[in-house]
Amino acid sequence: PLVLIGLASVAAFFTARKFGGSIAGVVAGVVVGVHSSLLSRTIAGFTDTDNIIAFLEMFVVLFFVLAFCEKKRVKQLLFVVLAGLFMGLYANGHQSWWHIFDFVLGAVGLYFLYVVWFYRKELKKGLFAFFKVDEVKTVLRLFFGFVLSSWFFGSFVRVFLSGFGFLTSLKGLI
Repeated sequence: PLVLIGLASVAAFFTARKFGGSIAGVVAGVVVGVHSSLLSRTIAGFTDTDNIIAFLEMFVVLFFVLAFCEKKRVKQLLFVVLAGLFMGLYANGHQSWWHIFDFVLGAVGLYFLYVVWFYRKELKKGLFAFFKVDEVKTVLRLFFGFVLSSWFFGSFVRVFLSGFGFLTSLKGLI
């Protein structure tokens, strides 16, 4: 359990460092690492799912932020697929998966509204001119990449974890 909190602290460090520098990264990592609600539920062998939640949510946010800040399309796609992978794992492991999913989609939606406002002149020229703007393409790529990879990995993990149980249900038909 403490290893997962440590890894969540590392993810918090890199996420905060992307926006605020190394000092912000250290502060974020320490805050996650010594947070009382995480530590109180994981010390001395008593485990709750809070450490898993922190680990998966921090890595979803980290990889999505890395995808958002990346300029190269291949790396952007890699990071958004990794965010979707962790989202898929989280969706199969805990009931509160939709909190971080909605948070990421809300952030993309707010950024899309900003892009619409910033490029409103292109939007007045028509939708074709608007969708030619690189920022618009990036937002749509992030949105659809995250949603589709979350769905794919969520379904894939569910089938894998069930041990391909659909094969045993065919036994009654034969």
